[in-house]
Amino acid sequence: MGELARRLANLTGEELQAAVERALEADGSV
Repeated sequence: MGELARRLANLTGEELQAAVERALEADGSV
């Protein structure tokens, strides 16, 4: 269960990072 939670947290972190990068790109292009 701990491993699954760790994988979910990692996935969420990667998606969050991608969203932040997209937001920064949008912010820079405006």
